[in-house]
Amino acid sequence: MQEIENNFEGKRYSFLSLLEDENLRIEIPVIQRDYAQGRKSSEEIRDLFLQALYEYLQANIPNRDLDFVYGTSTNLVGKKNVFVPLDGQQRLTTLFLLHWYLANISGNPESKQDFRKKLYSEKGSNFTYRTRTSSSEFCNALVFNNIDFLNLLKNDKNENNALSKTIKNKNWFLASWILDPTVKSMLTMLDSIHEKFYNKPHFYGRISN
Repeated sequence: MQEIENNFEGKRYSFLSLLEDENLRIEIPVIQRDYAQGRKSSEEIRDLFLQALYEYLQANIPNRDLDFVYGTSTNLVGKKNVFVPLDGQQRLTTLFLLHWYLANISGNPESKQDFRKKLYSEKGSNFTYRTRTSSSEFCNALVFNNIDFLNLLKNDKNENNALSKTIKNKNWFLASWILDPTVKSMLTMLDSIHEKFYNKPHFYGRISN
C-alpha cells in the first residue's frame, strides 16, 4: 500500500508500518461516508477484495501494492500525529479488520500484544471513525477486548454469522451500535473475513511484516 501526502510523499507503507513508523492515528472524518464494503449490497466488491488479499498472503510476496491512499496529516509535538484519509477509507477499514482478525486467530500471544500495542493508545483505537460516536466506540471496544475464537456461537440457519453473533453477545457490545451503518458493515465484513481466513492463523506473521 502507498500513501501520499506532505512529508509522506512517495513512501510505501504497510498498514501497521504507517501507524508505527510515522506515529500515526488514522481518523475517518465526519465528511466521509460510512464504511460500505461490508454492506450486503457490496458482496461482489467485498469478495473480490478479500480474494486479492488472500492470494497476496498465500503467495507471501512482500510489497504488494493496494493502490494509493490520499489524505492530510496533522503533526502534534509529543503526541500521535493524525492522518485523515480523503481517499482509501474503504481499503484502510478492511485492512484494519483483517489485521484484528488475523492477530486474534494467530494463537500467538505475542501477535495479539503486537497488534494491540500498535493499535491502542491512551485515546483508544489508533484507527477510528469520526462519522458517529458509536463508530468510534466500537473501534475502541474491538481493539481493547478479546474474543475466544475456539468458542464462537453457532451460525444461524443459512447464515455465516458466528463471529458477528458472538461479538454482539458480548457484554461490552452496546445494542445501539447495531443501528450504526458503519458498525453493521464492519460486522458483516468480519463474518466474510472469518469465512475466508479462519484456517490461516500464520497469515498475521505475513501481513505484519
